[in-house]
Amino acid sequence: MYPYCTTEKFKTDISQLCENCPLAIKIPKGIEEQIIFQAKEFYSTDPDSITEYIQSEIKKAQNSMTEMFYESKKAGVPRDAIPKISEAYIWNKERIKALNQFKRDIENPNPTLTIPANILMWLQETKCINGKPFIEKYNGKIKWLQNKQLARELLTHDKIKNGLTDAEVERQTPNLFFYYKDSKQLILANNKPAPSLDSDKLRDFLATL
Repeated sequence: MYPYCTTEKFKTDISQLCENCPLAIKIPKGIEEQIIFQAKEFYSTDPDSITEYIQSEIKKAQNSMTEMFYESKKAGVPRDAIPKISEAYIWNKERIKALNQFKRDIENPNPTLTIPANILMWLQETKCINGKPFIEKYNGKIKWLQNKQLARELLTHDKIKNGLTDAEVERQTPNLFFYYKDSKQLILANNKPAPSLDSDKLRDFLATL
């Protein structure tokens, strides 16, 4: 749909965007970097008024959506204007979703994913079949030295995730570890269990907790 979109149809949801449309990345990224950033800044300075702020922002988004809807229905609207109208409509729809989620998050904050000291010590001292431990400390951070599937098996274990959903564990993991291969924040792999001595060793240890 973007930047050389030829659609003549008014689109009202991000799921309706064409395959590989850059807007599918651009809109959520923009919402996070602009709308949610501003909401966090407001919350940090005036937490008592955050509900009114969010309601005001949602009202603005709703008004914009209504305006875009009627704009799309006007007779003689230029064909090349439809993509921009659709983008504005979808942006504000996603804006409302994100603000509502932000409100839920601050009203019911998730626990923080943490690794107890005794488990960190075991991970640091226990050698895997490649001769390396699971983790090592580096400049005050934790480097994950094994494959990402083992990280998933550790962090999504009931004894570790502390009631968090797997999705929330995935979201918080980059705050805990960076990955040895690229020195970037660790992103958990898709769950693809593969039998291994290291997996068995980790499972047996977690069973003792």
